[in-house]
This record gives sequence, structure tokens and C-alpha cells, in this order.
Amino acid sequence: MRRIFQLTLLALALATPATARILHVPTQEPDLATALRLADRGDTIIVRPGYYEESGLRLPSGVTIRSILGEGRTIIQGEGEGPVLEVPMGGRGTVVEGLTFQGGTEGIVLGRSELRIVSCRFLQNTETGIAVATGSQVWLDDCEVRTSPVGVRVDAEATLNVAGSRFFDNGTGVLFRGTDARFYRTVLRKNDIALDLDGGGTVVLGGKDSLGNDIFDNKILGVRNSGVTVTGSHNFWGWIHCELIEKGIEGEVPVLPFTNFDHDSTFVECP
Repeated sequence: MRRIFQLTLLALALATPATARILHVPTQEPDLATALRLADRGDTIIVRPGYYEESGLRLPSGVTIRSILGEGRTIIQGEGEGPVLEVPMGGRGTVVEGLTFQGGTEGIVLGRSELRIVSCRFLQNTETGIAVATGSQVWLDDCEVRTSPVGVRVDAEATLNVAGSRFFDNGTGVLFRGTDARFYRTVLRKNDIALDLDGGGTVVLGGKDSLGNDIFDNKILGVRNSGVTVTGSHNFWGWIHCELIEKGIEGEVPVLPFTNFDHDSTFVECP
């Protein structure tokens, strides 16, 4: 019995992270790469404002990266080849907050892992702002994704949850081939195609006045849907006439009820 008790204590010790640490960049560690190599589950890396030329970074499971003054002041500049930041397979409980990722092939790549991204910007990545690989799950809250061929790519059996975010000036805002995606209070504007949906999953767009999205002023289409089940309501499509809204939609996408620009009037029939 005593042997079993000792083994149980050992197992608990191995499963429980040591006391969480806070690592400061660059006052304590010279750069993000060094801090990430030292970080363990439960640790937080605090990044001071600055311009950091780093790429190929790997975020350990359970680690948080957070800037002090937000994404406009803390920029991670990639080297043009490969992702700026990667979340390796099996990552859980990881968080990135208040950073700008730019200049990589991808801003962030997930490999069958989970990540919460809060108040971040993704700019001028040469292929994709965020690549959500098969089996991954991403929460995107109050983020801006712009000026990439694809803003967010969601592969098969992956899920995406977007709230209060903005997609501007991408080739495709979101390229969805996944299992499930939800969009609330999000603006998709001035992309070639805002949402390109395929693969048989499900997508929720809005749901009531306080959750509706703005999907308008895109150059080719607001939504292109092939085989995805789309539900939702109370979105603003750039017009208050159904025949004009439908010109920006290809495939089955519910339009009614929709709102005006300020989301203070709801139309349950086509004017």
C-alpha cells in the first residue's frame, strides 16, 4: 500500500507543473527565442514594446506570450520563409496576446494543437496570416488580419471561433475546409472573397443583433459556399435589398433577418 501511495505521489508530481514563472523580454531574456526555449507549462512571457526580427519560433504547450502595450507597439518581424510562430502538435492551453506577426510565410501555424489569440495583428505574411492545421482549434478574439493572400486557412477536422475581429485587404479572408467555424461581431471587408467555404462542415454567422457580422464591400464575393451548412442571422451585407445582397453570395447562405450598417434596425423580409 505504501508503495502504491508513493507511486501516486510521483505521478501527481510529474503531472503538475512547477511554480509558474514570468519571463521578461528583453530585460531578462534577450529575445523571444531564448525565452521560449526556457519556458515550461504555466509560464508567461512578457514582451516589452519593440521590433523583434525573429522567425521559426516554437510555442510550448501551456505557455502564454503577452505584450505590455499591445499589438501596435510590439512587432515580431519574420524573415520571409517559414512561419513566424509555430504551435507544435499537442499544444494545449497556449495563449498569444497583444502582438503583431508579419513578414513570414505564415504568421502563426498550428499543428494539431489549440491556441487562443487575443488582440493580435497579422500583416503582410506571404501565404497565410494563421494556418489552422488538421485537428487544431483556434479562438480568435479582437484581432486584425490583413494584406495576405489568405487571412486564415482552416484545414479538415479543424475548428475556428472568431469574435470581434477584422479581416481587411486579403485575397481570401477565411479559407474554410474544416469541421466547425463560428463568427460573431466580426468585420470582413475589402477582401477579394471574404469567406470561401468548402468541405462539408458547419459555419455559424452571427445569431442575433449583438452578434451580427459585417460582410460587405468585398471585391468579388462576400461568401462562396460549396457544401458547407451555414446558419446564423442579423448580419450586415452592405445592402438592405435582397437582390443586391445575393449578388455577393454564391451557394446556400441564409440572408434573413439582416441589419443595417449600425445594427440598430432589423429586416425580417426583403424591402
